[in-house]
Amino acid sequence: MTSLLLLLLLCLRQDGSPQRPPSSEQTAEIRGRVTDKDTGAPLPFAQIMITERTLKLTRSTVTDDAGVFRFRGLPPGRYNGIADPGSHRAGYRFEPLVKMEAGQVRDLELAKGEIKELNVALRRKLTIAVRVVDAFGEPLSGLRVSASNSDTGLPAVVRYPEQSTDDHGRVRVFGLDAGHYVLCADGDSFGNGSASGAQVRERLLRTCYPSAEDEQQAKGVAVGTDPVDEIEIRMRRGRTYTLAGIVLDSAGMPAIGARLQVELEVPGGSSSIGLDVKDDGRFRADSVHPGTYALTASLGGPEQPEQPRSLERAYVPVRLDADVDNIAVTLSKTVTVEGQMVLEDPSLPFPASQGSGLMLSLPLADDPLGISGGQVYGYARNDHTFTVEGAFGRRVVRVDNVPRGLFVKQVQYRGKDILDSVVDFSSASEGTMNVVLSNRGASVTGRVTDENGKPAGRAHVWLFQGVPDARRGIVREVRTSAIGEFTLAPLRAGEYTLVAFASPPRELRPSERERAAKLAELGERITLAELDQRTIDLRIVKEVPR
Repeated sequence: MTSLLLLLLLCLRQDGSPQRPPSSEQTAEIRGRVTDKDTGAPLPFAQIMITERTLKLTRSTVTDDAGVFRFRGLPPGRYNGIADPGSHRAGYRFEPLVKMEAGQVRDLELAKGEIKELNVALRRKLTIAVRVVDAFGEPLSGLRVSASNSDTGLPAVVRYPEQSTDDHGRVRVFGLDAGHYVLCADGDSFGNGSASGAQVRERLLRTCYPSAEDEQQAKGVAVGTDPVDEIEIRMRRGRTYTLAGIVLDSAGMPAIGARLQVELEVPGGSSSIGLDVKDDGRFRADSVHPGTYALTASLGGPEQPEQPRSLERAYVPVRLDADVDNIAVTLSKTVTVEGQMVLEDPSLPFPASQGSGLMLSLPLADDPLGISGGQVYGYARNDHTFTVEGAFGRRVVRVDNVPRGLFVKQVQYRGKDILDSVVDFSSASEGTMNVVLSNRGASVTGRVTDENGKPAGRAHVWLFQGVPDARRGIVREVRTSAIGEFTLAPLRAGEYTLVAFASPPRELRPSERERAAKLAELGERITLAELDQRTIDLRIVKEVPR
């Protein structure tokens, strides 16, 4: 009874008359149907979500037994949305409600009284069947199998990224789009903390198809419209090692209460485990797999109020191909950098940033790995100010997600432009950093052709500052038009290298110095003055597939 009374009250206007629904002439409607792309059969219980960003409106519904959905009473605006197959339906991929153009999601413009009819066909996802065995061909159960895209180097975007083998050593890696993949199997964790000597030295080591040490040496698996035969990963077994040492503070004393992690580079990021630091500053990890790691440590700062001291940090790369019994991880005092993003022309409005927002990062200049532990960063706030905490050691400046139409012209810090410099934050006092963004720069236009001299539509162009450097990465990436044309603008004066690829290139990792050197040989060099307008033709580059 109470619920009914509340409902009646909500349906009354302040003058006591019934609340009428908005007129269909004043509102709009989106309706449609979701089907299987191959069979045309309807997909019931698919989840549909629409958004209108200006109005901050979000609505969702599910399809009925005939695959039909409907949104009534929508205010006019610019909508976009997705059709998701629904829970426990990893066999299909989600699709935007409106077809993408040039890799960008289009908005659906909805006027008063308008009805938009949308039919969305969901494509089936693909599967790779995997069998994991030991050196003698016996099946291995409980091993995690993951897939990464061999073109981009990034983890495959699937709902269940790691799946384990059954008692027959089999697993189906499902939810894949068409493409080329590297499949890897993991047994035990790459290490574990211990207070005593290692009990087990020989272990199953991470193995990529067919029996490779890592993704770089693995054989890719092509997934397309035709079924893929079951592949077999034959696991490697080998020696594991002990990693032990001491954490010292900036005064050279045992860092009691320090936090310590061991990081390993993996596709798309890093994986890590935490290690206990004893009262004497000592730590130990046993059964650590061979490889290159980074030891990252911290002490004090706002995240450790129990340690009332200024933040100290350390980052120590280590190659493990033998036992390491007494490595010293020495912490350094850190610097907090306050700063602001400013426009060279202050009369211009500040445009919206791309991605997750305008970000300034300070990676270590001499880091061979480039994983998270070696970087510190801060995002620009609404007033375009930023704070970067925990800087130490020799670092360079990177600014990411720069708004379209702008480029970084200068980074002023302690009276100098440090954009192309290495700054030693171990000795630098805290200072204010100004990042100057400009819309007046050089431009490069051109055309990309394939090996037959024909226009390469939808090709990818990478732009490097100077000679390609794996640690610095690319400055910008663009795609060519349907007739192979591209534009890069605005750009800062300086030397650049351009490289064109027919398909999305594999991510360039900081450790891939040989690959960067090869791209330097294959690319086209160009030197730009401040307001240059240059034209250059590029030919598609073919990298040796791994």
